Amino acid sequence: MAVQGLPPVPAKRPSLIPGAIIFFLIGAGLIYGGRRTQARYDSYPTTKGRVVSSRIEESQGSDGHRDRLYGVRAEYTFAVEGKAYAGHTVHPMMESSSSHSSAVNELARYPAGKEVDVHYNPADPSSCFLECKTDSFCIALQIGGVVVILLGILGLTARAVNPEA
Repeated sequence: MAVQGLPPVPAKRPSLIPGAIIFFLIGAGLIYGGRRTQARYDSYPTTKGRVVSSRIEESQGSDGHRDRLYGVRAEYTFAVEGKAYAGHTVHPMMESSSSHSSAVNELARYPAGKEVDVHYNPADPSSCFLECKTDSFCIALQIGGVVVILLGILGLTARAVNPEA
């Protein structure tokens, strides 16, 4: 209700703080998830194994219209506490590339008969892989987390600079 002679009271705009908090929590969760996954892989013990065979696997992108993707599959055997296991994963997230030459270079690192270090899950040694490098999926999670946090901060600062927005 407006009183004569006084300007109308503008409607109160909703606060952006709850949204910024949600963005921060999602971003922090993504960063934590990426770091935790990589830390878990880094903590796996290793044992010696031997490559039985290796090959390049070719596939298409998930939408079926992208370029072909190439990944290396190395079959290997190893033992943990006297029990024999077999594995085939080179990277924990089964990385693929659109570069055939990259796959050929990686394949050359795993010729049949080569002794390799096998990283394995101590609770389930059949969950194993050969290369424990920083995984692109873990990096993507962390970068995504930073982007989401920055979007939340950007929303808050835009509101502080222009309260009418």
